[in-house]
Amino acid sequence: MFDRVFGRNKDLDDLRAEQRTQAERIARIEAEAEKNEALFRQDIHQIRDKMQEWFIRLGEQLKELKQEIHGTKNPRSSNRKAV
Repeated sequence: MFDRVFGRNKDLDDLRAEQRTQAERIARIEAEAEKNEALFRQDIHQIRDKMQEWFIRLGEQLKELKQEIHGTKNPRSSNRKAV
């Protein structure tokens, strides 16, 4: 009888230890997930900022191209007149 009771207590202790281990593992995974989410958000913001810079530069280049086409700074038109 003593062995059965002792065995049950040992099994219960093992289960509790396993439960603590699992709880610690879950806590580590959740902390890692939070860290990864924060890094992901940071990356997304950096990508957004870079895209905004690229679109601004693209807009400036488009504006320059329009000016060139409309003759305000068109080096090609002077070449055509010379020919």
